[in-house]
Amino acid sequence: MTRAAIILLVLVLALVAPPLAAAAAATDAVDDDGGGHRPPIHLCGGVVQGRFARNSSYEANLRHVAATLPAMVANGSSPSNRSSCVSILAGVRPDQISASAFCCNSSAPAYSDCGACVAMAFRYARWLCRYRRRAMVDLGACRVGYHDVERMEREMRAVSAVRRMGRRYKEKSPGQSAAIGGGSILVMSDG
Repeated sequence: MTRAAIILLVLVLALVAPPLAAAAAATDAVDDDGGGHRPPIHLCGGVVQGRFARNSSYEANLRHVAATLPAMVANGSSPSNRSSCVSILAGVRPDQISASAFCCNSSAPAYSDCGACVAMAFRYARWLCRYRRRAMVDLGACRVGYHDVERMEREMRAVSAVRRMGRRYKEKSPGQSAAIGGGSILVMSDG
C-alpha cells in the first residue's frame, strides 16, 4: 500500500469514526422491560417553532433547564413512589422556555434514578434536536420535553383560528369546499 493510500485511509476513518460512535451512543436507551436497548423515541420541532442561535439567550435558558430539571424531578420522587412529573419555566420572552419531565413507576433497576434518566433524556434531546426550539425524548423510564413559550402560543392561536373558520364554513355550507387564506379545505358533514 502506498503512503498516499494509507493517509487517505486514515483520513476516511477519522471522518467516519465519530459519527459511528455518536450513532452507537444514541442506542443506549433502555427498553421498558429493563433488559435490552432501543433508540430513544424523539420528536423535534419543525418550521413553526424554528431554531435558536448558538450562544443565544435561548440556549442559556436551555442550559439552565437542563441543570435544574433533573434535580427537581429527583426531589419529587421517592423509593416507594418513583412516578414523578415536574414542569418549569425559564427565562423571559421572547426566549422563554417551558419544559417538563416525567418518570414512570417501574420496578426495573435501570429506572431507580429518575434524575439521572431525565438528565440523559435531556442530553439526547439536545443532541437529536440540535438547535431546535422544541424537542421531546422518551427513554421508556422517563420523558423530557421543552418548547419556546411564545412560539407555541402563536402556533396554538393559528390552529384555533383555522378550527373556528372550519366550523363557520361547515355551518354555512356542509359538504362544500371553502377557501381559507388562499388555500382551501374540504368540510365534510355527517348528516
